[in-house]
Amino acid sequence: MELSLNTYSECVDSFCAADLAMGSAFRQKLSAFIAARDCFVSDNQSKNNPEWGFISKFAADTGCSTSYIGGISQISDNTEISSALENFSSIGYDAALALSKSEPELVDRALEQLEQTGELTTRDISELSEHEVAQLERDLEREIAESDQRLEQIERIIPADHHIDRLVTLLISGGQQLETYCERTDKTVQPEQFASFVVNRLIDLSDHCGSDPEVYTSNLESIREFIRLVGSALDRVPSQRESHLKLVK
Repeated sequence: MELSLNTYSECVDSFCAADLAMGSAFRQKLSAFIAARDCFVSDNQSKNNPEWGFISKFAADTGCSTSYIGGISQISDNTEISSALENFSSIGYDAALALSKSEPELVDRALEQLEQTGELTTRDISELSEHEVAQLERDLEREIAESDQRLEQIERIIPADHHIDRLVTLLISGGQQLETYCERTDKTVQPEQFASFVVNRLIDLSDHCGSDPEVYTSNLESIREFIRLVGSALDRVPSQRESHLKLVK
């Protein structure tokens, strides 16, 4: 039934009704996709990989893009999300796909919210993710503070080289975090984007010192000097570990 669109509230009601209908339609799509995949695999049991080629064939036969069908496949592979779709028709493709790419902890929190409210949108998932990131940052800051306190207590008996070891550990951790970010967002961090984060952090540090411009300049030069050292050092690091390499002290 098509609703009247004469007032703002009627337009909102109409949009929500259409959105709910789209959620129900997607649930039907997902069921049809899973059943079609089962049939395809059953018909190709003699092959080494019975499921090979299904995504592209199903996309062509349904007139959809392979990326869209691939997203549905990713959603169907997550039993928690598939089960939620069976019980809540209000979840659409975008929300389900975003959920399928999220960390397990975030999925659990999102599904818990879905159980409570009966609704879940991409905005809800984004807000939950931002909350989770903020909590992780607070936890990390607390861990760093606790670690610094422990280091201060034992600094007198630790060799100075230990600080270099910490820098190397931070470098490795930074590379791992960058890789994780790219995997979770399907995006590559651009230099301009990374530079904006550096500028913001330098400004924060400067603000903590009364907006002293010398603090900004000094910290930036320290970063540049560190990067120059790292770049020069990495030129001397073998790309693969060799059996005859020995630890240099």
